[in-house]
Amino acid sequence: MERFAADYAEVRKAKGVTLDQARDTVQDVSMFGTMMVRQGLADGMVSGAAHTTAHTIMPAFQVIKTPPGVSIVSSVFFMCLPDKVLVYGDCAVNPDPTAEQAR
Repeated sequence: MERFAADYAEVRKAKGVTLDQARDTVQDVSMFGTMMVRQGLADGMVSGAAHTTAHTIMPAFQVIKTPPGVSIVSSVFFMCLPDKVLVYGDCAVNPDPTAEQAR
């Protein structure tokens, strides 16, 4: 936890985040998972069943960010039914992409 807090405080210092604030922030499940991805302790994370889209993706915007030149992000969600799994893309993050964004 302390490792994540120190990293988060460093990344967000321009926003005025202190180490004490970072300690509280990284205890949030979405931020904790995002910090694991940031530090290479996990390849990805699954979230959203019990949290809003904003709660799920905001940590990634804050500490992982998009690569230079990338301004559009995408999302998918899975609906697990008894006999099949449906995958829906861009329903929450980018629900009406342009033709260029959908490439």
